[in-house]
Formats: sequence, structure tokens, C-alpha cells
Amino acid sequence: MIHQKVKQYVARSGFVEVLGHGGIAKLPADSLQGLAKALVQLSRPSKWFAQASPEVQAAGQSSEWHEVADPVFCLELLTNITCMPSPSTSSTSLSHIWPLVSTHFERLLQYVIAGNGVAETQFIERLIVNTLRLCIRLIGNSELVPTLLMLTQYLSKLPGKIFCAYSERIACGILVLVQEATLPHSGLCNIFSLLNRISEFPTGVGACSAGIECLNFWLSDDQELSRLLSLQQLPELLKTLKAFAQGSSAPAALGHLSSLVPQLARGARCLAPEAKLQWRSLWVPTLQALADIAKDGSQRSSAQAFVYLQRLLLECGTDLALPWEELEFDAWKECLEQVLFPLLQSPSKGGSIPEDVAALRQANAAQLVCRVLLTHMSQWLRSSPDGFPVLFLRLLHILVSEATVETSREPLVESLKNLLLVISADPAFGELSSPRGEGETLLEAAWGVVSPSLPDLRREVALILDPSAELSSSPGNES
Repeated sequence: MIHQKVKQYVARSGFVEVLGHGGIAKLPADSLQGLAKALVQLSRPSKWFAQASPEVQAAGQSSEWHEVADPVFCLELLTNITCMPSPSTSSTSLSHIWPLVSTHFERLLQYVIAGNGVAETQFIERLIVNTLRLCIRLIGNSELVPTLLMLTQYLSKLPGKIFCAYSERIACGILVLVQEATLPHSGLCNIFSLLNRISEFPTGVGACSAGIECLNFWLSDDQELSRLLSLQQLPELLKTLKAFAQGSSAPAALGHLSSLVPQLARGARCLAPEAKLQWRSLWVPTLQALADIAKDGSQRSSAQAFVYLQRLLLECGTDLALPWEELEFDAWKECLEQVLFPLLQSPSKGGSIPEDVAALRQANAAQLVCRVLLTHMSQWLRSSPDGFPVLFLRLLHILVSEATVETSREPLVESLKNLLLVISADPAFGELSSPRGEGETLLEAAWGVVSPSLPDLRREVALILDPSAELSSSPGNES
């Protein structure tokens, strides 16, 4: 009964009509400013700012319920009237109140970023949501874009507990913003900052799903992907995919990392010409992201990253295989130096990965490196007959160094033995010259690297290649 009387009173007062779309559009500039100023004063918890008016402070002290409800209601109302003007009047109306509104939201966000007001969780939640509403609804107004992007930047700086609590709302908001607005370079940087913060809380499944949807939007649309690449956002894209690959969104993030370069290399995407030519420059950064996950990621993510690394480095004859003939030796050298050699080297002690797990991953890396070398060796020799021997001996030095570490000895020695077995059985390899010259072959130089640290390995390989050598060297067969 009381509720009905209140509704009737509000209806007779004309309050709803004044604050509706038509009423706001008809308000004179000074009246609109006066309304906005009043709402600014009322839309902040009384405890937050010492300069709040005595009336507001007294009202806040009179009822604990009103301390939350009143500022929330007024903040919602302030957001509504700011977003409400029609296209024909938006520029004029907004110009009167936007400096006031944007400064108010900026101050509120700065207050929270400083670690204050954390008890008013309901107000903070509405502050975050309404900040996103302003960005989504007003991003089409080019004059407001710098200020709106500044507000998104403040969202990325919220304290960890607060950001975590409302990360799903933030993720859903930026997904709408990304889908509906053509953001400038600075705007994309802000979005990536927010996405990276979202990835820091992998238990927020809803937030991570919405974050991945943002990436899906860019990666599944050729025009959006072209624009992203043209704005030099590839490093941020890879960094963000890598971050999401550590949590619940690992399958989707790893899938994107594995498929993007093959799609570009094979022309499967209708991208701008300059973007199509970028696949070779994208290859090593993508491999680096996968290698980091293979080395330091969760067990599931690491295993899948190794699978994708093998595909990107070894796969031939399929629709997703890379056109290896387009990769010069220098590109492969960069790959080994920046991706595979670091992956092969043991992590520093005291890391987050248990030693037995790290040793297993190092063994997987050794197998991968040796397979890559044997698969592409003939191409590398054709491309750079002088550069290959140097790179090959460098690989052996690293393998030997890592194989002599107690915790990882056996698997790495096995990979090294298999590699030496294959090259020792290859007549063509036996004819290659060592970088040192002086009539030394590359095979002899290889054993010169291996034998000082692993003196029994050469004999083991020789016996596999020629088992009769064991009989001829036994005491009973001596002449």
C-alpha cells in the first residue's frame, strides 16, 4: 500500500519525466549543470571525502543503509543522464556536464586505487560497472575518447582483491567495448593491460572466458587482425595469449598461438598484403611464447605447448605445415638461439618447477632440438654451408654441458647419442669440413666436443654401427 502511494506521488511530481530522455534533452544548460553537480555531491559515500557537504555527512550518519544506497542511486542516475542525450543533442549537452562527470569518476577511482574505501564493496562494484557503461556508450564521441581511455586505464590499476572480485564484470565490459568500438593504439594498449590483469586470476573462469572472447574477436576476424598487426600490437597479443595459456583458458590460448602463423604463411586468411608478409617475423616470437609455457607452465599447458612446438617446427605436407623453403638459415639460427637453446638449458635452482619435472621437460626439449636439426639439416647446409657447422657445434656444446649435470644426465645423453649415431652413419655428413679447417672433418670436431666429458660415448656409437667391432676387440680374438 505504501509502495503504491509513493509511486503515485512520484508520478504526479513529474520527476520521472524530467529525468527521462525527453526531459533531459529539454533542460537548459545551467539546469543540467546544476543537476549534475548535485548528483556528484550525492554520489560518493560520506566517509570518502572530507570536503563532502555537512548535509551529506549528516544524511550518511543517520542510516547505515542510506550510506550505501543513496550514493549508489545517485551514481546510477548521474551515469544515466550522461549517457542519455540523443545524437542530435549529445555534443551540446555533454559539453556542459562531461568535465564535471569525468573528473568525478576519476577522483573516485583514484581514491579506490590508493587503497581507500574498501569496505563499501557495493558502491565500488557500481563504480566499476558505471565506468564501463560510460566508456561503452560514449566511445563513439571522438572528443571524449582520451578521457574515456584514461578511465579504463584507472580500472587496470585497481587493487588486486578488488580487481579479482569484479574481474568478470570488467572482462564482459571490455568485450562489449572491443566489439562495438574501433579503438586507437592507446585504447588497445589499455585493453591489453586489463586482459593481462584478468589472466592473473585464473580461478575467475567467467572473467577468463570473456577475456578469451576479446582475443577471439581479433583473431577470428581478418579485418580486425590486420588492423591489430598494422598497429604493432603483436607483442601485446602474444604476451596476453601466453598469460591466458597458464590458466583455465589454456586450450584456447595455445590453439591460437599454434595456428596463427601457419594460417598467415599459407594465405588462409584474407588479410591486408602487408600483414600476409609478416608471418616470418611472427614465427620466432610465437615460438618463444610457446617455449616459455613448455618450460615454466602447468603440467597440462607444458605438454600441449610441446605438441604445438613440434608442429610448428617439424610438420610437413599438411595444410598447417609452414613453407620451409621460404625460411632462410638466418631465421633458423634465430630460432635456435632465441627459442630452442634457452628451452634446452636447465632452469635456475629454486624455481617454481620441481626438479624432476624440470628434468623431464629438458629431456623433451633435447629430443625436439635433435629432431629439428636432423629434419632440416640438408636445407640448412644448402642455405649456409659455412654457417651450419658453427651452429651444429654450438648445439653440441650445450647438449654436452647440460648432459653432464647430475640430475638430467641420462635422458640428455640418450638424445646426444641418437644424434651422433645418425650423423655418424651419414656418409655425406662425414665429408663436411670443420669450421677450424686444417683438414679436420665436422664429425671429428663433434667428437672433440663430446669425448672429453663423455669418453665412453664414441665407443658405444661405434658398437651400434658395427657390432662386429666388439668381437674383434675381445681378448679371445686377438691374433
